[in-house]
Formats: sequence, structure tokens, C-alpha cells
Amino acid sequence: MAGAVLGFGLWANSVSDQRPVLVTARALDAGDVLTASDLAVVSVSANGVVASVPADAEDSIVGQTVAADVPAGLLMAAGMVGPVEERPANTVVVGAVLEPGRFPVGGLEAGDSVSLVATSGDDPVRLGDAEVFAVGAGDERSGAVWVSLLLPDGLVVDEVVDAAAGSALSVVVR
Repeated sequence: MAGAVLGFGLWANSVSDQRPVLVTARALDAGDVLTASDLAVVSVSANGVVASVPADAEDSIVGQTVAADVPAGLLMAAGMVGPVEERPANTVVVGAVLEPGRFPVGGLEAGDSVSLVATSGDDPVRLGDAEVFAVGAGDERSGAVWVSLLLPDGLVVDEVVDAAAGSALSVVVR
């Protein structure tokens, strides 16, 4: 009997600790300007370790630029968006999540000139040069950062996207 009461107490406590947070209602691309229709509200039980945006803070992120490609249903975190930035004509913005070791220890900043390197095979392949368009706060636990890279349209865009999707993209600040 005591076990059942304890179990019910733990369950009731976890249900009462739920809070409304924002998730993506659809897949978003790096460079998209976030709208209210891009977001949905879900209730989660969180202990403060999970980075998220409370539902009542929606106005603080709507209208900002998405820093990297984001799948539908992902919890929103403040570092996933940044101020709207104009990009030059004939350029594309490619989003990537860079794990530690794939970017300099000092970090990256918008405006940095970088060389892009694909590291999926035995030999690294230099893909070309780009500019860091935006940097999101990333994931504190893993050390990964969200980055949007500005590339000339046509400059090995497919290869950069493939390397980013396969977690095989590294950047070197020039």
C-alpha cells in the first residue's frame, strides 16, 4: 500500500510540474523568419536542465531569423533564432550544427570569414569559403553550436549541405 501511495505521489508531482513551452509546428530552414504559425505549444515536465522557451515568451522570438535547419516538433531554445539580417543578392544561407572540434575553441561570430572542410572520408576536402551569417547559442550540454553560413549561390552548396547533414562539416576561421 505504501508503495502505491508513493508511486501516486511521484506521478502527481510530475504532472503538476508540467509547463507550457514552444515547439516547432513544422520543419524550418536556416534563414527563415519565425512566425507565430511556425510554433505550437506543448506541456512538458522539465527540471530546468532542458533549454526551452516558455509559451508566454513567444513574442520574444517571433520575427527573428532561424539560425539552422530545425525539424518539426523540436523544443525551441532562445539560441535557435537571432535578429533578422539582410543577406546579399545571389547568396544562400546554409544551417549547420557544429559539434566541438569542428569549429575553433574561441567560437564563431557573425561576419567571420571561414573555410569549409568536409571530413566524412579518409581525406578532408576543402569545399570553399563562406561567411558566418549568424550563430545560435547552441547546446550547453554537448557544446554544439548552431551556425548559419552565407555562401555564394552555386558554390558547392549541395556538398556543404550534405556535409552539414552528415555532421561532417568543419569550419576554419581565416
